[in-house]
Amino acid sequence: MSYGIVAYGTDNKIAFHSDYSSVVYAGQMSTTTSAVQPTYTGDHHVAINASTRSSNYDMGHIIQYAITLDVDFFIPFYCPNHNNQEICIMDVVNQGSKWVVNLLFSGNSNQAPAVYAFAPLTELPSSAVTLSNNGIAVFDGNSDLVFTDSKRPLRVDDVVTITHPSSIKTNSKGAVSLGANSYTTTQHVNFTANQESSFSASVNNTSNKLYSIVPSAYGGLAYIRNGSGTIVCASFFGIVISSKQFAFEYKSWASFRGVLRHPQNQATQIATWKADFGGAAYQYVDTSCGIGGLLGAILGIVLAVFTGGAALAVIGGALAGFVIGEMTVGTTPSIKAYDQDEVFDQNSRPVNLMITDKSYYGIT
Repeated sequence: MSYGIVAYGTDNKIAFHSDYSSVVYAGQMSTTTSAVQPTYTGDHHVAINASTRSSNYDMGHIIQYAITLDVDFFIPFYCPNHNNQEICIMDVVNQGSKWVVNLLFSGNSNQAPAVYAFAPLTELPSSAVTLSNNGIAVFDGNSDLVFTDSKRPLRVDDVVTITHPSSIKTNSKGAVSLGANSYTTTQHVNFTANQESSFSASVNNTSNKLYSIVPSAYGGLAYIRNGSGTIVCASFFGIVISSKQFAFEYKSWASFRGVLRHPQNQATQIATWKADFGGAAYQYVDTSCGIGGLLGAILGIVLAVFTGGAALAVIGGALAGFVIGEMTVGTTPSIKAYDQDEVFDQNSRPVNLMITDKSYYGIT
């Protein structure tokens, strides 16, 4: 600039600059849905109760927040509900004059974090900005208000670059026990994540700290078991008189997001994984006693459901038009079923965690 004003704090960081709009606190976001744990409930599904979602599928809760802000740029910050809570901002959606945040969190359904909105001062409506009778107001060359001490600007304590672990789980998932006459099952393997990475910040985590990060890392775990065989229906002195054939296939999976944990009274930031969706499906078929030669046909029925492109007759069909709780289609997070263990966008796209403090903005 050829003229204007720049102010520096005692830490030699820019407090405001007449060429740039300050980003200011714009209010707390409101929850618009109940917290949910979505699971697959389509054809051949194996029910997953609330305790199993936590113990075997490592699922968090998904919840949605919204705020009315007619701005083009928006930064959400969250405040954990309790120490060591695992959190991920899944996505941020603009709906014209409203912004929506989908968030994944650990703990009980009633332990959703608080989420706060920050936006450029120049984009806020005049009705949202009240100038004091005394103080300072800074305008740019277009006469747009870029700073005022009556609107508290975003003050970032630290920025930490985060990369999530390259795998979700390295220990055993366990197994299900299935075989002849296993017409139904209630079994589940264990998908609990056990991989995490630690990063150091320059400030300690406290109950007043706010965090902003939208991790790109996602992935999934999968388990498949299948089998077939012959069941003896009747025999006479060791001679098989009649028999029947059977086949079965079991498939389960959990979809994961990269999450962050912020242990209080430490400067450590922990990157790990939390599931946002889980499912299990099982099918068992057999012939009647005395009928043979149909094993190929039976296997064809089973594998048509669980393998190849149809895998995703079961799964794809269930997710078509999938709606989580009360969320609208446009703002529902994308979720995925997995045929094998996979991790995406973990190493190639590290993301930055911003840290600030509620006390700077008068938030209680």
